[in-house]
Amino acid sequence: MRSRPGVIHADASVDLTRLLDIVASFPRRTICVVGDFVLDQFVSGEISRISREAPVLILRHRRTEAYPGGAANAVNNLADLAAKVLPVGVVGDDNEGKILLDYFRGKRIDTSAILRTGERATTTKTRYLAGWTHTTEQQVLRVDREPREELPERIRKLLDRKARKAAKSADAVLVSDYGLGAASPEIVRKLNAKCMTLDSRYRLLDYGGTQITAATPNEAELEAAYHVTVGTDAQRLEELGRRTLRDLSLALYNKAAAHAETRGILLADTKFEFGKTAKGIILADEVLTPDSSRFWERASWKPGGPQPSFDKQFVRDYLESIHWNKQAPAPGLPDNVVERTQGKYLEAFRRLTGRTLTL
Repeated sequence: MRSRPGVIHADASVDLTRLLDIVASFPRRTICVVGDFVLDQFVSGEISRISREAPVLILRHRRTEAYPGGAANAVNNLADLAAKVLPVGVVGDDNEGKILLDYFRGKRIDTSAILRTGERATTTKTRYLAGWTHTTEQQVLRVDREPREELPERIRKLLDRKARKAAKSADAVLVSDYGLGAASPEIVRKLNAKCMTLDSRYRLLDYGGTQITAATPNEAELEAAYHVTVGTDAQRLEELGRRTLRDLSLALYNKAAAHAETRGILLADTKFEFGKTAKGIILADEVLTPDSSRFWERASWKPGGPQPSFDKQFVRDYLESIHWNKQAPAPGLPDNVVERTQGKYLEAFRRLTGRTLTL
């Protein structure tokens, strides 16, 4: 059915109220962006004639425009949403790097953590567009200038320090890894952030053991991560999605288990429950809590028997002691069982977070 002019049809799968609430919250947020900055150039020309030297168009130059690309595009978008942005990356000591920095400064974005170096050029992607006076321009050529050399060790160490400093003062960290060296698993593993998202073009799975809380791989990035070709095979794409979900879940478990062990708790097991809806895959239940996990006392752990725990095993043991047949209705719990279970949960919270929860 064709839409009437001026009528906007919203996607039924999008919760517009929540979306608007999220957008409205950006002015109150500080977001650190660690990544590979790119300058996107657009050179427009009017078609003049065909060259005698080769079967190519000769264009009469109209204009050249430049915009932030790669991680710089994320910085620009966040600034347009009125967030306070802390960009961390590197550009060359060249005109392209100056254009990017001037663009950011024009939007009052703090550029103090963007390093300039004469040892490599600013990554620049130049698109050539051709058209007639009254026609839509079409891209006819793209030229990419990307550094082939690794970032110098001195620059990597500076990026490391600036990324850690910015992440500490941010509400969230966005990692944008285009494979150019400014964003890497080694740097990200040292970041301490409340929330961290990842966009990685070539090495999604290398970010295991970091504090990444969400990743947004596209089809090409999944193909690169798992060395397969999807093509038009929708089933294979879905299988890759499930495989990615499993791998990232295991990485999250390993990170949580390592943290818990430093606090004297063994994360013996846990569960992540997901569901499939019209909106896609969703998280269906709580994670890493005493209800969904087994938290054991590390100092007194011994193999082959029951373990002192900080989870709902205490309730299970009580129900076993009264020989409940596990049929409805469930029996009520005595006050002392409730109080001791609550005490175990609160102790787990205190140890894992370093904070005391007052009820």
